[in-house]
Amino acid sequence: MTATIMVIDDALDQMQLLSLLLDKIAPSIKLVQAQTGPSALKQLRENLSSLPQVILLDLKLYGKPS
Repeated sequence: MTATIMVIDDALDQMQLLSLLLDKIAPSIKLVQAQTGPSALKQLRENLSSLPQVILLDLKLYGKPS
């Protein structure tokens, strides 16, 4: 079974950096990305049979009060 990490962040540069780092240190990990909370929820609902083992969430997404 391939491990899956979901990253929810509105900063594309940070997601790209994380993707590059993970590819170098753990190429077998599948990275799923979303830029907003609603888009992440949609992806999760559509893939209930293969939920990620880890979710990394930017707590200060653009346009959302903290």
